[in-house]
Amino acid sequence: MIPPEEDQQAQILFLAVFLLLIGLLLAATAVVMASGCTPGYAQNFQPVTAYRVAMSMAKKTPGGVRFIAPAKDDTAALRAQLDAKTSALEKCLAQAGAGWQVRRDWFVVLVPPDWYISACSGQQLVPSTPSCRLCIDQKGLPLPAKCCGLRLPTKDCPCVCNMRAVVQPGQPPAVVTAPDLLLYKAELARLVTGVNFPWGDPRISRCLK
Repeated sequence: MIPPEEDQQAQILFLAVFLLLIGLLLAATAVVMASGCTPGYAQNFQPVTAYRVAMSMAKKTPGGVRFIAPAKDDTAALRAQLDAKTSALEKCLAQAGAGWQVRRDWFVVLVPPDWYISACSGQQLVPSTPSCRLCIDQKGLPLPAKCCGLRLPTKDCPCVCNMRAVVQPGQPPAVVTAPDLLLYKAELARLVTGVNFPWGDPRISRCLK
C-alpha cells in the first residue's frame, strides 16, 4: 500500500507535468497563429496576381499534383505534363543535396481562365503586374511608362509586362501558369528553394531545362 504522503507527491508531480505539456502546446499554437501560416514553404515573393484560389475546385493529377483549371484547359495532356515536369524537378533538386523537397500537399497549380496569347511575343501569358524592369517591347526596348502596371493589353499598349508563370503567395501558395507550362518548373523551383532567381543558381538552373 502506497503511503498517503507519496501518493499525494505523485499526484502533484503528474499535475505539474500535465500543466507543463499544456503550456508548451499553447505556446506552439501561439507561434503558428502569430506567424499567420501553417507549415509549408517560405513565401518571400512580391504578389503580382490576385486570383481567388478555391481549393474546393482543386483536382489531382495521377501523380498527386493539385491543380485548378478551366474545363477547356483540363486535358489529359496538361495532367501528364504537370506530373512529368514536377517529378523531373523533384528528382533533379534531390541530387543537389540541399534538402529541397517538392511537397505536393504544400502548393496548388492554377491555370487562370483569362490567360491569353500575346500579340507581341506570341507567348501564352497570365494577366499580372510585375515590375516593368523585367520586360521589353518587340524591338527590345523598355516599355513606355504609360504601359507599365497594366494587367492586360490595351489598344494603346498592345505590349504589357505580363508573366508566363508566377508564384502567388497564399495558403496554399499557387503556381499560376498558362497551360503550356513553359515556365512552370522555374516558378515551382522558386517556391521550393526560396531562391528568387533560380536561373542564377547552378544547382537549380540545370533542373530547369
